[in-house]
Amino acid sequence: MRQRFEAQAHDWEAERRQLNREHQQFEDLKNSHAQTNKVNAELLELMQKWKGEKDGFQIEADEWKEKYRQLYAHWEGREAYLKQHHEAIDRAGCIVSDGQLKRKKSAPMGLYLQTDFSA
Repeated sequence: MRQRFEAQAHDWEAERRQLNREHQQFEDLKNSHAQTNKVNAELLELMQKWKGEKDGFQIEADEWKEKYRQLYAHWEGREAYLKQHHEAIDRAGCIVSDGQLKRKKSAPMGLYLQTDFSA
């Protein structure tokens, strides 16, 4: 009887150890899932933050594109104006030398006097 009791106690002890191992594995798995969930939450938070920053950068880039477009349009208009102005100077038989408007030697004086240089 004692042997049977010791054998049963030994079986119970083995079963208890097995249950303790399974319980420990379950706890480890639970902790692993909790850690994974925590990391996932942090990743989601970072992704949302980066998306917000990306949207902010995109807005700023769009603003700079618009400023560049306006500046380019301004200079394009300025270039067209200067081209017309230089054509008017050329039609009048003049040249610009040292910042001064001078009549070409081959141009008639009357054309120079009648020309509107504000073109």
